[in-house]
Amino acid sequence: MSALLAFYRGAGLDSAGRTIDEIWAWDRRRLEMVHDFIQWLFPLPDPSRFNPDAPILSTADQAAFRADADLRARVRRSLDLMMEFLGLVRRGNTIARGPIGSNPLTITIYA
Repeated sequence: MSALLAFYRGAGLDSAGRTIDEIWAWDRRRLEMVHDFIQWLFPLPDPSRFNPDAPILSTADQAAFRADADLRARVRRSLDLMMEFLGLVRRGNTIARGPIGSNPLTITIYA
């Protein structure tokens, strides 16, 4: 099992020694201040230009995420965390503004 899959399954650590559950529990301030976790939550198939310790999403990892409903649910949890941080919410397949004032760091959405 790759380090990325172990991390996403809650059985491994990211390159800084954190579990995914620890990151999911962070408050907004920590999400704003720490920048080396995002590539672990949303890995890419190419090396990161900003984080040399970021995992690379392999074709085997991609197949595992496609085949495993629990892994996909965990990615949605990561997505929901970051959307809430940005003042957004997911409603099914739609992304919308969250409650006004829910995040003082919210991005502005022009409708």
